[in-house]
Amino acid sequence: MAKTRAYGADAQLLGAFEATYGTPPDGSGGDVYVKLPFKSADIGAERPLGYDPLLGQGSDAQDPYYEGVTDEGSIVVPIDLRAFGWWLKAVFGDPVSTGVKATGTISFADNPDADDTITLNGTVWTFVSGTPTGNQTEIQGTVVQTIDQLISDLDGSVDAEIAKCSYSRETGTEILTVEFDTVGTTGNTFTLAASADTVSGTTLTGGGYDHVFTSGEDLPSLVHEVGHTKLATPEYSRNFGGKAETLSFEMARTGPANATIGMVYQGESTPVAAADPSPIEYVLRRFNQGSGTIKLNGSQVASITGGRLNFSNNLDRIDSIRDDGLIDGVDETERVPDGSVDIRYSADNSAIRDAGKAESPASMEYGYTIPGADLFKISFDLPRVFFPRKKQPIEGPGGIQATYEWKASKDASAGYALQVTLHNDVEDYAYA
Repeated sequence: MAKTRAYGADAQLLGAFEATYGTPPDGSGGDVYVKLPFKSADIGAERPLGYDPLLGQGSDAQDPYYEGVTDEGSIVVPIDLRAFGWWLKAVFGDPVSTGVKATGTISFADNPDADDTITLNGTVWTFVSGTPTGNQTEIQGTVVQTIDQLISDLDGSVDAEIAKCSYSRETGTEILTVEFDTVGTTGNTFTLAASADTVSGTTLTGGGYDHVFTSGEDLPSLVHEVGHTKLATPEYSRNFGGKAETLSFEMARTGPANATIGMVYQGESTPVAAADPSPIEYVLRRFNQGSGTIKLNGSQVASITGGRLNFSNNLDRIDSIRDDGLIDGVDETERVPDGSVDIRYSADNSAIRDAGKAESPASMEYGYTIPGADLFKISFDLPRVFFPRKKQPIEGPGGIQATYEWKASKDASAGYALQVTLHNDVEDYAYA
């Protein structure tokens, strides 16, 4: 039944990237706009009233006048596996996307015995001491020689399951590496087993797509449409000529992972119909705080109780004089990452304190993972981070804690100040 009052539970947020600044794309054919999950939105155009009284007009109030249009605000969104890539594209620009093949290993501690087996996606392969037949490999004089013979036999196999992968051994190891031949997540279901040796997992892992977003790139302009779709007469608010100015999120031990995106738009229109009748919609799968990590120089930092990461494109509003009161555009200027970490002092987390005392930069990483064969994850890599030197106040019998506000800068070797890698099952973030 149609409603007469609007509710947040019925709201819809659509987003799309513009080919021309300030011109929303036509989504009438579908698959142009993305339906974005969100927690809250505070966007929309405002045109405040000004007042400049003149003398000689009597004692009653005179007409006010209208100031220029401002359309800015923030949107709180889940840090999720798929749709968050759309937001990262808004904040950092187009990613470099590459397919990743699933891999796994079988480690051999000793030369196999006769009748030992490995099983590759249900196909049993047996080691024998005599002449091999079928799915068999003859045991050689050393374990390395046996693995190399196994690789030759597997590569020559006509078995359909065996042929799905490539096989190798890194020099100096006694480990068989199994790599699925096709990029994507399909290889994550390819099973591994061994009767006497150690497998890396029950399946191959890591197959999917890596999307690498780097600070300092040109930003796309975009449009956001908020729709109240369950009203008797649906209402829509379309904010066009948008650019993402800021991204921030907090890390804690528990709870969902959400991010706040600060937006600047050129203006707002109120169309009578939704921009896209069949938008792209990603299946929601959220990261959560319980799978978060903060690393310093590649190692997990102990006794961190909280953290925050902020990033700003420092947009410059072009406030030109024009008859519609809109801005001409926004240009990105200096890209600045900063943040903080809350630590409890302990013997095993002195690295941050030492970096501050030494007045030397360190590399830092914030990230979340989703456990499982897919190894889905998101990581925020900061190669050059500076920490202040802090005093250690003792305020009672409890634990001693302090907040370190850090600042990051561009690392000459890495070529960036902040890089975000999202590993998921979305092939790319190119939209029609």
